[in-house]
Amino acid sequence: MATCKEISKLISESHDRPLSWIDRVKIRLHLAMCFFCRNFSKQVDMIRTFGRAVGRSGHDSLVSDGSMLDQSLSPEAKSRIKNTLSQNS
Repeated sequence: MATCKEISKLISESHDRPLSWIDRVKIRLHLAMCFFCRNFSKQVDMIRTFGRAVGRSGHDSLVSDGSMLDQSLSPEAKSRIKNTLSQNS
């Protein structure tokens, strides 16, 4: 039986490259039993959808129910995120 760690890696890789049929079967079987990995898979799909929307719009935006919303982060929020990222790297 595949572990959650292995399945999460395969789910992430599935967006970058085609998986073998055995890997796709592993994912399906595991997702049928694992609530946490099902949630992870949904979250990865959502992030990918948001990323595509931002890429198409050419500026900071969010997708909500299929519609584009023009919302930018405040300069303070951008600074906090930048500082947090630099501290963690």
